[in-house]
Amino acid sequence: MSKIAKGIAVKSALLTVCFGFAGCVSVSNDGGMGVVQSSVSTSLSAKVDKDETGIGHRAAIHALLKKSLSPERAVQVALFNNKGLQAAFNDLGVSEAQFVQASQPTNPSLTVLGLTGGGAFDIEQRLTTSLLALFLAQPRQELAQAQIKAAQIKAIATALQLAADTRAQYWRTVAAREQYATLVLTRGSAQTAAELAQRLGQTGALGKLDQAREFAFHAELSARVQLAQTQVFLEHERLARLMGLWGKQATFTVPMRLPALPKKIRTERVIETDAILHRVDLKLARATLDVVARQYGLVQSTRLISVFDFTGAQNNAGSSGARTQLNGAEINLSIPIYDFGSARIREAEQAYRAAANRLADKAITIRSQVREAFLGYRGAWSVARTYQLQVLPLRKTIEEEQLLQYNGMLADMFTLLVEARARLASQSAAIDAKRDFWLAQENLRAATIGGFNAASATDGKAPANDSTQ
Repeated sequence: MSKIAKGIAVKSALLTVCFGFAGCVSVSNDGGMGVVQSSVSTSLSAKVDKDETGIGHRAAIHALLKKSLSPERAVQVALFNNKGLQAAFNDLGVSEAQFVQASQPTNPSLTVLGLTGGGAFDIEQRLTTSLLALFLAQPRQELAQAQIKAAQIKAIATALQLAADTRAQYWRTVAAREQYATLVLTRGSAQTAAELAQRLGQTGALGKLDQAREFAFHAELSARVQLAQTQVFLEHERLARLMGLWGKQATFTVPMRLPALPKKIRTERVIETDAILHRVDLKLARATLDVVARQYGLVQSTRLISVFDFTGAQNNAGSSGARTQLNGAEINLSIPIYDFGSARIREAEQAYRAAANRLADKAITIRSQVREAFLGYRGAWSVARTYQLQVLPLRKTIEEEQLLQYNGMLADMFTLLVEARARLASQSAAIDAKRDFWLAQENLRAATIGGFNAASATDGKAPANDSTQ
């Protein structure tokens, strides 16, 4: 290659490199996880990390599982160990790499054409680069950065959703254990009463009808105990699945009883403001609008010109005795005769307006969701307090008075049996009410920071999809 041709090639290459590096986004050392870790730590007071080795935080998880789990420990285990969440973090790394590639200008292309025949030869060399891609490097970089931010917020939302599901499932698991323990205790009393009824029946002091009632009550309680035990296993397994546990690790323990109700609850004054400031899905909608806005600007920049290439060329022709060298340049420019870019502008404009409307709709929906969550939270607390302060104390008083009347031969065993059924129903309802309060509290938390699931707030059921997507 001659000096002139080399000069053309070098200059074109340098031009590409200079513009290219000025507009490129590089892959971060942490795969975009720094922002995710900071946000999750602030929102949940918990650590989150991407498992690059497959070993993860085994020692930390083992230490957390040694003691009876609290909701905070359960969330931390899930954030460390849930493979669905780890897949979301891997997706973030993939997105970052793809966005970085999209932000880079196209590589220059080198074409070499050689022709021979009749003792002559012709060699042509071309080095082509897209000037349009170079001029748009900065807008593409800004677009890529906005897309990475949106991907990071999506990963944060996945972590918060997992945390909300884990905490809710934790309360369901503890409530199931408390229901089971209550039924086992009641069954013991019913068994004692059934044995007493059998002895009284043998002496003729108790009729066959009253005996059958005692035996039926004991049998029904036995069936309910078996059902409650199955429910304990089911809720335990759901919690284990959210925490990513299996095998021996899934033998963790949770408390036997739900904690006492708080004496005071949150006020409504600032929860809407907190939700608007902190809800991750609203941040994602804002980030999406920013991405669409930058795409709209990029489309406007290329409305009329979609191709603008520069080519440096050299041609060597002739025979071994005489050679002619020609140097030149070529510019390839699209001419907007049929397409003035109006359709693409219209498409981008409507996409931007759609994103803006979705953002406004999301803000309205979030305000409504947080009010809904607060009403459920306040209502669940009132119901649970009513059971705690009024219903259960009254049931205890009634039972004690009925027992005194029975001992004084003023009431029969059937009356005691009816009251035992009523008290058991009240105890079961009180446990459900207390569980619903803790679920409502978690729902209010999720409605404020992210992970809101209205359907599972007070129904005591696991969400339809309790795995991280």
